[in-house]
This record gives sequence, C-alpha cells and structure tokens, in this order.
Amino acid sequence: MFHSEGSFHPLEVFQHVAGTAELIWAAGQDVAGDPAMRRLLPKLGRYVDISGMGAGEVAQALDPLRPDGVLSFMDCHLCLVAEVARHLGLAYHTPVVARRLVDKRLQRQALAVGGVPGPLYWPVAAGTTSDDLARLAGRVSYPAVVKPAEGSDSRGVAMAWGPEDLPALVPPEGALVESMLVEREGTPPWRSGDLRVESVVQDGATQHLVVRGVLPVTAPFRLTGTFLPADLSAEDRDAVMAVVSRAIEVLGITTGVVDTELRMTPDGPAVIEVNGRVAGTVPFLLADVSDVDMFQLACRVAAGLPHGLGGPASCRSVAFSWRAHPPVWARRLVALDGVEELKAAVPEISGVNVRLTPGAAVDWRHGTRSVVAIVQGRAASHADLARALSAIADQLRASYE
Repeated sequence: MFHSEGSFHPLEVFQHVAGTAELIWAAGQDVAGDPAMRRLLPKLGRYVDISGMGAGEVAQALDPLRPDGVLSFMDCHLCLVAEVARHLGLAYHTPVVARRLVDKRLQRQALAVGGVPGPLYWPVAAGTTSDDLARLAGRVSYPAVVKPAEGSDSRGVAMAWGPEDLPALVPPEGALVESMLVEREGTPPWRSGDLRVESVVQDGATQHLVVRGVLPVTAPFRLTGTFLPADLSAEDRDAVMAVVSRAIEVLGITTGVVDTELRMTPDGPAVIEVNGRVAGTVPFLLADVSDVDMFQLACRVAAGLPHGLGGPASCRSVAFSWRAHPPVWARRLVALDGVEELKAAVPEISGVNVRLTPGAAVDWRHGTRSVVAIVQGRAASHADLARALSAIADQLRASYE
C-alpha cells in the first residue's frame, strides 16, 4: 500500500481490510517526517521507508516481502507504482496507461482519438512562450477551462472567459485547455448535471459498481458534494455506462478500480476525466448503503483474486456527502454556527465533521484542505435528499474575513 499525506487515513483502510489482507506500507518523506504516522504504520503492517528511492530501488526493497499486489489511492503515486508493479511482475496499470491517467493532455488526446465524447481541447506544453500563448488564445472556444497538466481535487483549475484571460492562467509546467461542456436542460437545481461512475476492471473486463450524482460546484470548480446512487433513468444509466466502458477500453486500463467523471450534455454523456484509483468518500458512502466494501475490493483486484461481483451495487437508500467551502475571497474562518441545531433539524444526517475551527487560515486554492465542514448521511429517496440539502445550507452558517 503506497501511502502519502492526503490519502485515506491508514487506520481507516486497515479497519476495512484487516482479516482480508496483510498490509505493507510504502511511504516517502512526507510520512517519514511525521513521528505520529511513523509510529502508527508499523502497528498496521510492515512499514518500508521509500524516501528518495526510484522505482527499481522500491521494487528491490519490497521484493523480499513477497507482495501479492500493489495499490495506491493517490494520483501522485500512479506512475511510480506502475513501474514498481512492472519490476515485480504484479497486476496494475502499465507505465504507459499510468502516464495517460496522470497527464490530462495525454488522456484527452487518447479519448479523442478513440471517439469518446468530450470537450474540444488544446494541450499546452511546459515552457510555452507568451507569444505562443497569445496565439493559442485566439484559437480557443470560450468560456474555457484551464487545468494543470497534472493534479487532482480541482486544485489550480480556472475559467478563462475570453482570450485576454488565458495567458495568465496557464502555469509554467503546462496545462490542458478545454471548452466548457454545456449541461443538458432539466437538471434539478439541487444538483449539477455532472456524474461519476465507479468501476472495477480485472483481466480487461469492466464491471460498473455505481453511478453517483454530483452536487453543484462552487467557484471556481470546487465540488460541494456527491450522492449515490444517482437519480437517473434506466436509459440514461445505460448510456453513461456505455461511454465509460469505451473510455476505459480506449485508455488501455486492464486492471484496477476506476473513477470516471462525466457531464450530461444535450448530445448525451461526455467524459470529463478518468481517474485510475478509488475516489475519496466513495468507499464510506457505498459501505453505508450497500454490501460493497471498496477497500477490500481494491485489495482483491490488486492481488489478482476474483472480485466476486455479480453486477452493480444494490443500494438500500441514498448516501450523501456535503462540503462547506470558504468563498474565493476568504482568508480566515471567523465563526461556524448552527452545527448542533443542524444535527437536530435534519434527521438524514449521520455525522458532521468540522474540519476547521475559528481563526484557521483558509485558501480556496488548497482544495479539500480548506474545507470547513463535511456533512454525511442517508436519505430514503432523492426527494428527501433534496430537502435535507436545503436544510443543511440554511442551518450551517460560516463567516469569514
């Protein structure tokens, strides 16, 4: 298990897979420099400090432990883990596939060549000159989304409304510029037109687990929450799964857990991005309303064991997660009111995780690290979910300066 800061907490993973898998924790300098984590990991399995190592050295350090599989929940690890898996002869993304999953430019090009519906796009190489950016700005369709070439959690994603915006938004390391996909009409106001699909791929065969809905984003592109299963017709669900299956095939993914982002457009589902790992919060939401444990599932697939799924997950109710983000202009949280009243007013809530306390610095560019609070729960129906979300937004009040 390759671990780093920002991944699932090791204790959460261990609690889900204890008795199913023996874990070997491979972690670099960010963990080695944390005394608490350095003490914890050896209690949850074997711990290997891979600080400063290349893929070959990591493989050499792990080989005597005879691992049955390798796994990471972080995009930043995919290429390293792919190389380690190649050295050890273990099932994982190939190095070529890992690069497609990490570099948004390579991924978009592969999807387009494979005929997967998506936005218009313009890749920008690292070190592109200001003159070249100015020329590119004249060819782009606006509004346009500017994404760092590599990254996750929507960090650094920005909107260019016209050619005058674009040059300042492209970082020196390069970017992917995409046209804004138009959302299909008729989307209820309490959610967005975006969707996510969780899939398991083994020996080249894809099994979709669940289609989940996405709550409206807050500026510039920060996710305010998700819920599963999505409120889709059978026709839409089949269309979404068909597009995702094609995207997985085109990218060459043959093993692992995959999270695919889409938008429902007037022309049908279009792929925004494919992620080659388990998505955050999803294991907990899915475990809350179904019998599927994604941590165990990911371990089984990594080890080459049959995943045992007979079809999509059967959900007993609607699980949701809602996030309170600071506004773009905010620099400090002054107060957070209504937490206790919220728990009493909304019976669908199962937990409120207050992440920041008054006085904490906030910066929207830090993504999930500046989330003020996370509310999770279960609703009997999508109508009940819409009512609960409205009550949460009314009750939880944050002030900033």
